[in-house]
Amino acid sequence: MGVRFACAFCAALLLFAPVFPASLFPGHAAKAQTPVFASQEAARAEQKVLFDRLREEPDNLDLMAEYARLSILLEDYEAAISTMERMLIYRQDLPQVRRELGVAYFNIGSYEAAELYLTQVLAQDDLPPAVRENVQAYLIEIDQRTQTNRFVYGNAGVGLIFSTNANLGPDVIESGLVPGGFLDPLDSGPTEDFGVRAFGSLVHDYDLQNANSDVWRTEFSTLGIRYFDVSEGNLTFARVRTGPRLSLNDEEFGPKIRPFLTLSHLSVDDASFYVQGGLGVEFQDTLSTFLSLFGHVSVEHRDVADRTIDGFDLFRAEASAGLAYIPTRDLTLRGTFIVEQEVADEFENTNTEIALRFSADYSYESGLSWVDSKWSTNGFLDFRGRIFPGDQLRLDLDEPRQDFDFSAGITQIFGITENLGIQADISTIVRRSNIQTFGLDNVTLGISALYRL
Repeated sequence: MGVRFACAFCAALLLFAPVFPASLFPGHAAKAQTPVFASQEAARAEQKVLFDRLREEPDNLDLMAEYARLSILLEDYEAAISTMERMLIYRQDLPQVRRELGVAYFNIGSYEAAELYLTQVLAQDDLPPAVRENVQAYLIEIDQRTQTNRFVYGNAGVGLIFSTNANLGPDVIESGLVPGGFLDPLDSGPTEDFGVRAFGSLVHDYDLQNANSDVWRTEFSTLGIRYFDVSEGNLTFARVRTGPRLSLNDEEFGPKIRPFLTLSHLSVDDASFYVQGGLGVEFQDTLSTFLSLFGHVSVEHRDVADRTIDGFDLFRAEASAGLAYIPTRDLTLRGTFIVEQEVADEFENTNTEIALRFSADYSYESGLSWVDSKWSTNGFLDFRGRIFPGDQLRLDLDEPRQDFDFSAGITQIFGITENLGIQADISTIVRRSNIQTFGLDNVTLGISALYRL
């Protein structure tokens, strides 16, 4: 969901229980196991066979159950819905079918119909506790999704941080250098320091009142770091992004497009560094239950605050494309390809960057009876190459600059209650450049108290 970035269908996967219990119909021998097929084509062929059999035996509840179960497996919810509604015509005392009808309607975004069937299921006195809990979770999600204004996600944290290179000092010192993209030349190498860190993010949706869940989404994120001794590493960053998230068809979890406006600000060493703003568009498509496609294109302008330094204002264009793979409801794997172009006022600051990023999010039960929330582990690997085609004249060098960055990190969240937790993280960046004075290394460790909406 993110970004934890997962597909829109993940919300349903988080709630989804086995489609049909073994004892679906009293007195009928419905299949207990979900069928397994070598390919989607084989599954669709079997669906057609079952459909033809149903035309010959329209009142066969076992065939209906098998056909509905296979249709859900194929995400053909309309076929499953029509079949299960026919089942209720023949038999009214099937709370399992009502539950699966509610889930199917939920999956296509028909929340009013989903709420109707799920509420009927809760009226059963002999409902197993696990099924009751599952149905109530769906109803809570439906209530949240049908609100005109709602906060989709939010967190805030504050804690301690340690950096082996708090000032982002270069490995090799040379007077007048501009390492790591910062404007102020440093006269010392890497300096380690402790500090405090605060961060937060918030995602808000305004429902555009369309059946396919179109919303106006606004995202805000911020980060602040203050070191105890090294002021060069102090920074404050804030970004806001807003725009409509629109469906390209009438399906709840079909392709989405989102044009947006964005504005960000960065302060370094207790002074304003830049203001950056622009526009772009995001795209997402749920290809299957386990796979989704995402990407974005954006163009922004960066205005450097220190007007005594020329040549660093720039236009920045970025494009990305990636896949998210969700093999289980608690595991999401992502791979992203990124291309970025910065065109600066001075040609020597113009650069092209190509990156490949891998990430994984995994949630699991802590095994502790007094903990109410799942724990999660998030990791990433990031590889970036950067080329500055212009000669580095400020350094009196008649050669272009070429950098390679490797960064990696792990974040562990120990949930304590539904809203409170502890976040521990470690990350590293290693930059190697053909101009040695641009190379740097840094390892950062942090621990924070965390609040989540």
